[in-house]
Amino acid sequence: MIHIGRKAGSEVLYDAVQDDLVSREHAVVTLVDPENLIFTIKDAGSSNGTYVNGVRISEATELFPDDTVELGKDGPKFVFDIQPRPEGYAGKTRVMSAVDTAVTRMIPRPAGLDEPIIAPMHDTMPPPKPGVGKETVERMLVAERSAAKRSWIGIGAGLGAAILIVAGGLYWNAQRTASQVYEDAQAQIQQHAEEIERAKTESAAALTKEIGTTSREIVEKWGDSTVKIEVSWGLYDQETGKPLLIKTLYDGQRNLRPCFILTRDNTVVPWLTLEDEFRTNKRVFGRGMASGFVVSENGFILTNKHVAAPWMTRYEWPFSSPEILLIPENERLPAQKHYARDIVKYHKTLDDLSARPGEPRNWVPEQDKGIIFANNAPIRISRPGIFAGRIEELLVRFPLSRLGMSAQFVRASTDADAALIKIETPQALTKVDIAEGDDLVVGDRVTVLGYPAVSIEDKALLTINEAGSARTRAEDIPQPTVTEGIISRVGSAIRQEGSTLTTFSNFGDAFQLSINTTGAGNSGGPVFNRDGKVIGLFTYGRSLGDIRVSLAVPIKHGRALLQAQRSN
Repeated sequence: MIHIGRKAGSEVLYDAVQDDLVSREHAVVTLVDPENLIFTIKDAGSSNGTYVNGVRISEATELFPDDTVELGKDGPKFVFDIQPRPEGYAGKTRVMSAVDTAVTRMIPRPAGLDEPIIAPMHDTMPPPKPGVGKETVERMLVAERSAAKRSWIGIGAGLGAAILIVAGGLYWNAQRTASQVYEDAQAQIQQHAEEIERAKTESAAALTKEIGTTSREIVEKWGDSTVKIEVSWGLYDQETGKPLLIKTLYDGQRNLRPCFILTRDNTVVPWLTLEDEFRTNKRVFGRGMASGFVVSENGFILTNKHVAAPWMTRYEWPFSSPEILLIPENERLPAQKHYARDIVKYHKTLDDLSARPGEPRNWVPEQDKGIIFANNAPIRISRPGIFAGRIEELLVRFPLSRLGMSAQFVRASTDADAALIKIETPQALTKVDIAEGDDLVVGDRVTVLGYPAVSIEDKALLTINEAGSARTRAEDIPQPTVTEGIISRVGSAIRQEGSTLTTFSNFGDAFQLSINTTGAGNSGGPVFNRDGKVIGLFTYGRSLGDIRVSLAVPIKHGRALLQAQRSN
């Protein structure tokens, strides 16, 4: 571009004082097509306008060789051309304008003069500026080509940068898309895995609910809470403190038989006495092993009443034979001379007495009491018999423990075969879960833990050296036995229906189990349902011939023992 004007730095610079018709930035000549040498001129906002061949231009106008450019009306002029003129580079047909005829211009008349002064054009017009020469045009061409080259380089650089930006964007987008796809895939895999795990958990829970807690799980969880109990007890006269004895006499065949007395009111009572002159009488006492389970962390244990307070339950006579002697009250015993012959008339069996009042098999010391007789005759002593049961030893042993812990009787149920004992322990114990409800359904699976005497036992052989004397002792290592069965039948407690009908179970409030592989020693053991909660206490069994069934007491009687106060 060639700038024309009076402004410093213009390629075509006019005099700033003399060329007052030329604006500071008057016009611009531009090479718009270097290959075809096309130039244009454009007025740069001058005050007097730019004229090409006498015609004022208002927009960029192409210049041809020999075109006259006038800067302002009657202003400086120059002829456009390229030297040397390239072949074929011709000017356009020139149209003469009024500029040619206006070689002079009017000037203001000086004061005092009558005639106008007409000055010749060559006197008033400054000398014409020289035309654009060869060197100028070459410089313009080189500048324009350099500018064009720079433009192409800039365009190329810009295009390259754009390509890089686009490629980078595409790469970033591809990476982002790939990352998003990977994350989505991972999320789907995680979600799928979680769904599978949740389905497995739900399936296992449903299966566990359907199957319930297995016996293996029960013994693993509650085996240590099931204890072995060793107990011994006796009846004592409360006035003298002497133990009560059951009178025995020889039956004439050198067999000692327990004696019962037929009182004057035709009631059968045991011949209880306090003396034992010939050391043949038998103590009214009991000793045995049973089971129980921990129901509190501070040492409360549930077991059967016939274990912890046997005098409150039916007494098990310690005779292997049912043969007895039934002697009327105040009867004179046979003389020694004819003893064997006369004693025979007193021979009876327990079955013979089953229909009589006071039937011996149903004797409950705490409830039925008794009468204390003299030792040498069936004669009541002067005072009534007042006696009570007393625990002599009550030991609790935990699985795999050789040490027994002394326990105290706390209370017993008056309605069922359940009792509560307690041990003092500094260790917090693991207690079983007791069912809150009393739903007993025939056919439901149950698991019983306990220490039946019939089970095999593990023994520990110990050699003890005390005071220089070595002794060997065998001790059993208690481990609970696990048995499975179902609820075969549910008995009912005494229930009154209307004013005339009363229903009850002939074995009290108990439920029958199909388990017949356990027995004595398992009394007081916990009975678990399929949820692993205790629903009963194992208790007596019943047998008919070779058939035996076992029974359990509903846990509601055990829960009642744990409540010192009536709940609201």
